[in-house]
Amino acid sequence: MSGSGREVSVLFMVFIGILTWYILGHTSFGRSLYAVGGNEEAARASGINIGRIKVGAYLINGVFVGLAGIILMARTNVGAPNSGQGYEFEALTAAIIGGTSFSGGLGTAGGTLAGAFIVGFLNNIMNLAGVDSYLQQVIKGAIIALAVGYDMWAKVNRTRKTLGAAQIPTERKEAKG
Repeated sequence: MSGSGREVSVLFMVFIGILTWYILGHTSFGRSLYAVGGNEEAARASGINIGRIKVGAYLINGVFVGLAGIILMARTNVGAPNSGQGYEFEALTAAIIGGTSFSGGLGTAGGTLAGAFIVGFLNNIMNLAGVDSYLQQVIKGAIIALAVGYDMWAKVNRTRKTLGAAQIPTERKEAKG
């Protein structure tokens, strides 16, 4: 019976993961959310109500954060207001490692969940190795910086590849000019 708090937490995580996967991949709200995250002006031009999508995203985020706070309070048996301090950095690291783009429009619920497992394993390894908590934050920050750098590099290469196929060869440009 002592592990029941963890089991309930895992069940909530699975439920929230499946719900998020469904919302993002199988609803018009999820497609609109990706569109607004990828290019807000293009989404507006395509008729998406930007304000409604943003309010919906913040509403869902608030519900999930509130639920996470309740689960944390139930697991620790403490209602301290600062008990979740620093978890936003963990969440950011998990999302970035899971493939969410800082520039928006990319990312999956499954990728973020995989990123959360990787961050959990990384935290466990660093704790077992006796790495100082401040150095752990530096390491996670470096991981985020590398992931963002890779994301920017990949985005530039995707753009070059896309535009490269659409560009007119230079000989034709000179002949027209």
